[in-house]
Amino acid sequence: TYFPEEKPGRKSVTIGFVFLTLLAFLMSLSNFIVVAYTEEGTVFGWGQLAFLVFTIVVAYTEEGTVFGWGQLAFLVFMMLGFGYSLVVLIRKYKKHKNTLHGPQIKYVLIGLSVSITIALSTNIVMPLLHLGEIRFLGPLAMVAFLTATTYAIIRYRLMDIRLVMRRSFIFAGLALFVFFAYYATLWLDTKLFGGPYTSGAYLAALVITPIFLLAFSRLSRILKSVANKYFFAGLYDHQETIDTFASKVSKTIHLNEVVGVIIETIENTLRIDNIAVALRKPGDDGSFDPLEIHGFGRAELNQICRQKDLYSYFVLSQKPLVVDEFLKLDERTSDQAARITADLKRFGIAICLPLITKKRINSLVILGQKISREAYTKEDIELLMTLSHQAAVALENARLYADMQEVVDEQTKDIKEMNTRLQELLKMKSEFLTVASHQLRTPTSIVRGYLSMAVDDKDRMPSDQREMLIKNALAGVNRLERIIHDLLSVTELEGGMVLADEVRVKEAIRNLVDNAIRYTEKGHVSVALRAMQEDKKAEIIVEDTGIGMSDNDKKHLFGKFVRGEGVLQVHPDGTGLGLFITRQFIELMNGTVQAESAGKGKGSTFKITLPIAPKL
Repeated sequence: TYFPEEKPGRKSVTIGFVFLTLLAFLMSLSNFIVVAYTEEGTVFGWGQLAFLVFTIVVAYTEEGTVFGWGQLAFLVFMMLGFGYSLVVLIRKYKKHKNTLHGPQIKYVLIGLSVSITIALSTNIVMPLLHLGEIRFLGPLAMVAFLTATTYAIIRYRLMDIRLVMRRSFIFAGLALFVFFAYYATLWLDTKLFGGPYTSGAYLAALVITPIFLLAFSRLSRILKSVANKYFFAGLYDHQETIDTFASKVSKTIHLNEVVGVIIETIENTLRIDNIAVALRKPGDDGSFDPLEIHGFGRAELNQICRQKDLYSYFVLSQKPLVVDEFLKLDERTSDQAARITADLKRFGIAICLPLITKKRINSLVILGQKISREAYTKEDIELLMTLSHQAAVALENARLYADMQEVVDEQTKDIKEMNTRLQELLKMKSEFLTVASHQLRTPTSIVRGYLSMAVDDKDRMPSDQREMLIKNALAGVNRLERIIHDLLSVTELEGGMVLADEVRVKEAIRNLVDNAIRYTEKGHVSVALRAMQEDKKAEIIVEDTGIGMSDNDKKHLFGKFVRGEGVLQVHPDGTGLGLFITRQFIELMNGTVQAESAGKGKGSTFKITLPIAPKL
């Protein structure tokens, strides 16, 4: 009636059954029921009237068993009692078939059925056929029931009796220690001080008590260690585990560290080596993304984490899924349940633990079998459920922190990039003002000087001298215009020009040709165009026999405001922007500029390479 739900019935019924059982047991130890066993048969006492079951057999003779008038009542009692028990168990098995209670009920039912069949056959049916000599098999039939029940205890956590045995071992050991410590202390007090209530005994207690406490604590640890070793599973203190986990997880906000604490706590407490933590993917698709995996294969775990049916189960149940006790939600989901269970068992998964905050599943802890291959106990499941509440909050906070940190890092990156760009612009501004101040002041001073001389001495100055001053002033203005043009070109390039046209190509070529002419005092300057059809490129080559370049010049040649070594003696008026402008123009057109020289005084070669436009 009460198996296996653990639901208490009416107290009066329970007390009545207990009373009758105790009374029957006590009477069986007396001569109230059976007076004696003689050669003529069994002699019953007056107590047989109290229990009809004992009025069946009058005597055992050579011809067979002689039954009394209570036989009919006994048979009715046995058949109704055992029959009702079997019917109740069958109904319960159908109800709990797909839960952990299903296998428990099944093996108890099998064991009880076999035992009842053998007992009734050997003690009731066989004697009617004059085969009473095998009645000794009746009590032995209980072996079948005990064997099946033992298997249910070991394999399917029936009554969690293994946990009781482990704890009983520890409590019994500590109780024996206290017992012997008490009488050992009493004996010493009597021998040394004449009794336990003397002054000497009280003073000795001040020394004995701390020694006793230390020994008690040490023995407790030893007994737990022995229980762990010989009872195949570690014992743990539920509250201590929760407190330790809360202490560790509260010291970090980083997602990977929180996951590490969760895995470490469960691994060490439940003694498992296959465990994984998966985070729910953004959106409502019901899939998870494995974050850390120990022992499982990633491909198999990814398949489980994409199970929409599994997610649906968690949404409806809001509780862990223990594979051995997976309950079908209703008839419509039977195929779904079977599919989920088959996948989980195939990949060695024993428990899926959802981590839920505000009724929303944010992550999943997946556990394999214990190292000892024991089933998870009721206490294990309760511990996991308690841990899941704290772990869910810790993971959610860590995930929010990670998302916020990502946003902050992205914004910080943008700020750093803008700051770098600002520093570059400030540097450019400083360089521009320095060069502009120097480059513009010189031609301006020249023009101003020539024009001033022409104005001040216009009456006394010969016409040919005045004409020379005007020409020099015009040359200074032309130079000033060229400098301004170069500076404006640099400013335009810094602004990100991305379109190119023939004007820019001409200007790039002109810069190279002008440089070649300026820095070639003798020899020649040649310009060539070569089409490379295979590479679909065109090459413009400007070669001179001028002052050449050193290796150091070639490293910095295309920088802003850079001029080579010794060029000031040849051409002092350069701005150091021509080659920089040329390279920028060409690269914006997806081309390249290269400079080659055999060394100082050995001339230079500049090559512009541009892609050939496809034919329309």
